[in-house]
Amino acid sequence: MNRRVEEIWNGRMFAVLALMCVICAQRLCAYYPPRDSLDGVAASIQGFDEDYTSPNLAVAAKDAAAPVPVVVALTNGSKRAVSGVLKVWLNDDWTVDGPGEERVELASGEAKVVSRTARARPSVLAALYPVHATFAFDKGTLHPIAVFSAKGASRTAWERPRAQPPKLRRGVFALDRGFAHS
Repeated sequence: MNRRVEEIWNGRMFAVLALMCVICAQRLCAYYPPRDSLDGVAASIQGFDEDYTSPNLAVAAKDAAAPVPVVVALTNGSKRAVSGVLKVWLNDDWTVDGPGEERVELASGEAKVVSRTARARPSVLAALYPVHATFAFDKGTLHPIAVFSAKGASRTAWERPRAQPPKLRRGVFALDRGFAHS
Protein backbone atom coordinates (compact mmCIF):
# COMPACT_ATOMS: atom_id res chain seq x y z
CA MET A 1 0.00 0.00 0.00
CA ASN A 2 1.13 3.49 -0.60
CA ARG A 3 1.44 5.98 2.21
CA ARG A 4 -1.81 7.87 1.49
CA VAL A 5 -3.91 4.65 1.54
CA GLU A 6 -2.32 3.65 4.84
CA GLU A 7 -3.19 7.06 6.36
CA ILE A 8 -6.81 6.77 5.24
CA TRP A 9 -7.06 3.17 6.47
CA ASN A 10 -5.54 4.01 9.86
CA GLY A 11 -7.83 7.05 10.24
CA ARG A 12 -10.94 5.00 9.52
CA MET A 13 -9.87 2.22 11.86
CA PHE A 14 -9.23 4.77 14.62
CA ALA A 15 -12.69 6.27 14.09
CA VAL A 16 -14.36 2.85 14.20
CA LEU A 17 -12.42 1.90 17.31
CA ALA A 18 -13.32 5.17 19.05
CA LEU A 19 -17.00 4.72 18.17
CA MET A 20 -16.99 1.17 19.55
CA CYS A 21 -15.40 2.40 22.81
CA VAL A 22 -18.12 5.04 23.21
CA ILE A 23 -20.88 2.48 22.59
CA CYS A 24 -19.36 0.02 25.07
CA ALA A 25 -18.91 2.75 27.69
CA GLN A 26 -22.63 3.58 27.46
CA ARG A 27 -23.51 -0.09 27.92
CA LEU A 28 -21.43 -0.29 31.09
CA CYS A 29 -23.84 2.12 32.75
CA ALA A 30 -26.94 0.32 31.47
CA TYR A 31 -28.15 -0.95 34.86
CA TYR A 32 -27.30 2.01 37.08
CA PRO A 33 -29.62 3.01 38.60
CA PRO A 34 -32.27 0.31 38.21
CA ARG A 35 -34.82 2.77 36.83
CA ASP A 36 -36.61 3.21 33.51
CA SER A 37 -39.10 5.84 32.36
CA LEU A 38 -41.21 6.60 29.31
CA ASP A 39 -43.79 9.31 28.63
CA GLY A 40 -43.94 10.39 32.30
CA VAL A 41 -44.32 6.86 33.68
CA ALA A 42 -41.39 5.45 35.68
CA ALA A 43 -40.51 2.08 37.16
CA SER A 44 -37.66 1.40 39.55
CA ILE A 45 -36.38 -1.50 41.64
CA GLN A 46 -35.57 -0.43 45.19
CA GLY A 47 -33.40 -2.03 47.87
CA PHE A 48 -30.42 -2.92 45.72
CA ASP A 49 -28.20 0.00 46.62
CA GLU A 50 -24.63 -0.53 45.60
CA ASP A 51 -21.97 -1.54 48.12
CA TYR A 52 -18.71 0.23 47.32
CA THR A 53 -16.53 -1.75 49.75
CA SER A 54 -15.05 -3.75 46.88
CA PRO A 55 -12.69 -1.76 44.65
CA ASN A 56 -13.65 -3.72 41.51
CA LEU A 57 -17.39 -4.21 41.82
CA ALA A 58 -20.20 -2.05 43.16
CA VAL A 59 -23.34 -4.15 43.56
CA ALA A 60 -25.55 -4.94 46.51
CA ALA A 61 -24.66 -8.10 48.43
CA LYS A 62 -27.60 -10.29 49.46
CA ASP A 63 -27.57 -13.40 51.65
CA ALA A 64 -28.77 -16.34 49.54
CA ALA A 65 -29.92 -18.25 52.64
CA ALA A 66 -32.45 -15.53 53.51
CA PRO A 67 -35.43 -14.32 51.46
CA VAL A 68 -34.51 -11.35 49.25
CA PRO A 69 -37.12 -8.57 49.20
CA VAL A 70 -37.81 -7.08 45.77
CA VAL A 71 -39.64 -3.75 45.81
CA VAL A 72 -40.82 -2.23 42.53
CA ALA A 73 -41.97 1.41 42.60
CA LEU A 74 -44.23 2.69 39.80
CA THR A 75 -44.99 6.39 39.37
CA ASN A 76 -47.23 8.14 36.90
CA GLY A 77 -46.11 11.69 36.25
CA SER A 78 -48.27 12.06 33.15
CA LYS A 79 -51.63 13.87 32.95
CA ARG A 80 -53.58 10.70 32.12
CA ALA A 81 -54.35 7.42 33.87
CA VAL A 82 -52.13 4.46 32.94
CA SER A 83 -52.92 0.76 33.12
CA GLY A 84 -50.43 -2.01 32.48
CA VAL A 85 -49.07 -5.42 33.39
CA LEU A 86 -46.21 -5.77 35.87
CA LYS A 87 -43.89 -8.82 35.85
CA VAL A 88 -41.03 -9.48 38.28
CA TRP A 89 -38.54 -12.33 37.83
CA LEU A 90 -35.01 -13.61 38.35
CA ASN A 91 -33.25 -16.47 36.60
CA ASP A 92 -33.94 -20.19 37.16
CA ASP A 93 -31.88 -20.34 40.38
CA TRP A 94 -34.51 -18.24 42.17
CA THR A 95 -38.26 -18.31 42.75
CA VAL A 96 -40.38 -15.20 43.23
CA ASP A 97 -43.39 -15.30 45.56
CA GLY A 98 -46.61 -13.74 44.33
CA PRO A 99 -48.38 -13.66 40.99
CA GLY A 100 -46.29 -13.97 37.83
CA GLU A 101 -48.19 -11.07 36.26
CA GLU A 102 -50.22 -8.35 37.93
CA ARG A 103 -52.39 -5.65 36.38
CA VAL A 104 -51.58 -2.25 37.87
CA GLU A 105 -53.58 0.93 37.33
CA LEU A 106 -52.09 4.34 38.08
CA ALA A 107 -54.08 7.58 38.16
CA SER A 108 -52.40 10.78 37.09
CA GLY A 109 -49.73 11.69 39.66
CA GLU A 110 -50.15 8.41 41.54
CA ALA A 111 -47.35 6.18 42.81
CA LYS A 112 -47.59 2.52 43.80
CA VAL A 113 -45.18 0.11 45.40
CA VAL A 114 -45.36 -3.62 44.65
CA SER A 115 -43.40 -6.01 46.87
CA ARG A 116 -42.24 -9.53 46.11
CA THR A 117 -39.89 -11.96 47.83
CA ALA A 118 -37.23 -13.94 45.99
CA ARG A 119 -35.99 -17.23 47.43
CA ALA A 120 -32.88 -19.12 46.37
CA ARG A 121 -33.16 -22.65 45.05
CA PRO A 122 -30.50 -25.22 45.96
CA SER A 123 -28.78 -24.59 42.62
CA VAL A 124 -27.89 -20.97 43.46
CA LEU A 125 -24.22 -20.03 43.20
CA ALA A 126 -22.10 -17.35 44.80
CA ALA A 127 -22.46 -15.14 41.72
CA LEU A 128 -24.09 -12.03 40.26
CA TYR A 129 -27.84 -12.20 39.57
CA PRO A 130 -30.13 -9.76 37.75
CA VAL A 131 -33.58 -8.81 39.03
CA HIS A 132 -35.98 -7.94 36.20
CA ALA A 133 -39.20 -5.96 36.37
CA THR A 134 -41.27 -5.02 33.34
CA PHE A 135 -44.27 -2.75 33.19
CA ALA A 136 -46.03 -3.00 29.82
CA PHE A 137 -48.56 -0.26 29.08
CA ASP A 138 -50.06 1.36 25.97
CA LYS A 139 -47.02 3.60 25.22
CA GLY A 140 -44.36 0.87 25.59
CA THR A 141 -42.58 -1.31 28.12
CA LEU A 142 -40.40 -0.21 31.02
CA HIS A 143 -37.66 -2.69 32.02
CA PRO A 144 -35.48 -1.71 34.98
CA ILE A 145 -32.80 -4.25 35.94
CA ALA A 146 -31.02 -4.44 39.30
CA VAL A 147 -27.92 -6.59 39.82
CA PHE A 148 -26.88 -8.13 43.13
CA SER A 149 -24.25 -10.51 44.42
CA ALA A 150 -25.48 -13.68 46.15
CA LYS A 151 -23.43 -14.37 49.27
CA GLY A 152 -23.41 -17.49 51.39
CA ALA A 153 -24.59 -19.72 48.57
CA SER A 154 -24.52 -23.42 49.32
CA ARG A 155 -22.11 -24.20 46.50
CA THR A 156 -19.82 -22.56 43.99
CA ALA A 157 -19.58 -22.83 40.22
CA TRP A 158 -16.68 -25.27 40.24
CA GLU A 159 -18.30 -27.76 42.61
CA ARG A 160 -19.95 -30.68 40.92
CA PRO A 161 -22.04 -33.37 42.56
CA ARG A 162 -19.87 -36.37 43.36
CA ALA A 163 -20.66 -39.22 40.99
CA GLN A 164 -21.56 -42.55 42.55
CA PRO A 165 -19.47 -45.51 41.39
CA PRO A 166 -21.36 -47.93 39.18
CA LYS A 167 -22.97 -50.87 40.94
CA LEU A 168 -21.34 -54.19 40.19
CA ARG A 169 -23.47 -57.00 38.84
CA ARG A 170 -22.81 -60.32 37.21
CA GLY A 171 -20.54 -59.83 34.20
CA VAL A 172 -19.23 -56.40 35.35
CA PHE A 173 -15.82 -56.27 36.99
CA ALA A 174 -14.13 -53.47 38.84
CA LEU A 175 -10.65 -53.41 37.36
CA ASP A 176 -9.23 -51.16 40.05
CA ARG A 177 -9.96 -53.46 43.01
CA GLY A 178 -8.63 -56.78 44.17
CA PHE A 179 -5.59 -56.94 41.89
CA ALA A 180 -1.97 -56.80 42.86
CA HIS A 181 -0.30 -53.94 41.03
CA SER A 182 3.29 -54.20 39.93
